[in-house]
Amino acid sequence: MPDEKRKSRKRLIVLIAAIVTIIVVVCTGILIFMTTMSWRKAVRAGNEAVAVNDMRTIINDEQIYYLDHRSYGTFEQLIASGMLDSRFNSNPPIVDGYVFMLKVPPATRNQTTSYTFNADPETDHGYNATGTRHFYADSTNAIVRVNDFLQPASANDPPIK
Repeated sequence: MPDEKRKSRKRLIVLIAAIVTIIVVVCTGILIFMTTMSWRKAVRAGNEAVAVNDMRTIINDEQIYYLDHRSYGTFEQLIASGMLDSRFNSNPPIVDGYVFMLKVPPATRNQTTSYTFNADPETDHGYNATGTRHFYADSTNAIVRVNDFLQPASANDPPIK
């Protein structure tokens, strides 16, 4: 009978060890998942902050360019004038997870020069989202506007806070 008790005790110890191991593995997996999700959220927030900062820089550059040239500049013109760095030297530029679109229509006899400017995440949903917020600015004022609803921002969206 003592052999039976020993075997039964060993089985119980093995069972408890297996349960503890499973719990440790599951908890570790949950912690890794939560850490990864928090990290991805921080990366998205960082990308959004950099995009807004880049937009504000370009808005200021556009105002300076306008004073010098009496028209607004394209990315190529702003780079050539030394106002923007080479990160924006592609069509369209993608910087820190955001796609930048700057439209500068030529002035006409009835309309002065202007620009519209969007910054949209490369991917705005899912695990690999580079951002969730979309931004807009134009030549009518120096305000960055934001759309939080997975669509490009426009002049009708609220200013960023």
